[in-house]
Amino acid sequence: MKDAVIIGGGIAGLGAGLFAQTRGLDFPIYEKGANLACEDNLLWLAPNGLTLIERLGCLSEVQSAGKAQESMIFAARDLKPLMQLKAKGLVSRLGQPILAIRRRELYQILMKRFQAQGGKIHFGQELEAFELRFDHAIVRFKNQQQILAKRVIAADGIGSLSRTQLFPESEVHYQGLRTYLGQSRHPLAANFVGRTLEIWGQGSRFVLTSLDGKTAYWSAIERASEYTPNRAPLPEDLHSRLKKLYQNFHPDILTLLDFIVEGSVHRSNFGVVRGLKSYSKGVVTLIGDAAHGMPPNMGQGASLALEDAHWLVARLAERMEVSSPADEAAIDEWRLKRAKQMMNLANGMNVAFQPRSVWASYIRDCVARLTPDKLSERRMVQLYRLPRQIAAL
Repeated sequence: MKDAVIIGGGIAGLGAGLFAQTRGLDFPIYEKGANLACEDNLLWLAPNGLTLIERLGCLSEVQSAGKAQESMIFAARDLKPLMQLKAKGLVSRLGQPILAIRRRELYQILMKRFQAQGGKIHFGQELEAFELRFDHAIVRFKNQQQILAKRVIAADGIGSLSRTQLFPESEVHYQGLRTYLGQSRHPLAANFVGRTLEIWGQGSRFVLTSLDGKTAYWSAIERASEYTPNRAPLPEDLHSRLKKLYQNFHPDILTLLDFIVEGSVHRSNFGVVRGLKSYSKGVVTLIGDAAHGMPPNMGQGASLALEDAHWLVARLAERMEVSSPADEAAIDEWRLKRAKQMMNLANGMNVAFQPRSVWASYIRDCVARLTPDKLSERRMVQLYRLPRQIAAL
């Protein structure tokens, strides 16, 4: 019987495996895919995430692969700033900036370090079902393999089968927003190196940055009441639709849309996990998007996943056995509050930053212009600071 196993080889799963190694523990990962290939889009690591990357010993590699953001700018359609968050304040108070990195690069860095330190990733292992016992679980995979483990870390993403089986009352709720993530290769990308712009329109947003000055990475966010699965074929007229959606934006945005890298665009719906009152059931604990998938507005998907991984591994290092249900619920409570805080803010940003009406958009811009940057900085410092429960581990 294994002490613990990890279901899912994403950032949460790799983080849990790596934090286990820092404590002399060996938690193998079981991943349903044939490899850890993923879309080549960007993600943002906030100071809380980078602090944990540093604890894993990967900070220099991540810094080399990514790009620290000198500023996060919220701008009008003409690209004039409405308000901004500067890295200088975050670094002086938290020790780290916000960093943009290609998701695939981060996966590779974490995976290589995990394997170099003796970690095992078992590919092609798709979960079929759990059988929970008081002091262990029987984990069955679709290839007929089964394993016994004292604890199971479920890190299998927002579409988590683990969550569905353990908490059938939970659901992923579509929020009526979708984004098309893509890349454009054009000299204009040089204008956005180390700067993330979120450009506000009426019922639309456009997020933009560059790592190398040659390729611009962007996210075109639209309101869409009709749900379309992420993996469904893209609309044949997507280019013309995007050009129409952003026709009143700065000409640079339209130019970038004319130079999209072929095959780089994919769809991502905004969804949130609802109906969870706990992240644990018996010997199984959910972490990362499996527990609290949320909109990407806060750039906290990866950072919260690393917080989860560090917190849970520290618990298991002290005690592998399951406590009483009441104790487990009490341990979960602060993580639920932390995730809810981030989710409420992200949802509030969706409402406030992307209204449909002209007047609401005008009021949004006026309020943003009048909001002191220092006030925004203080609020973000509070959110991006590692919780004391994790900082002390």
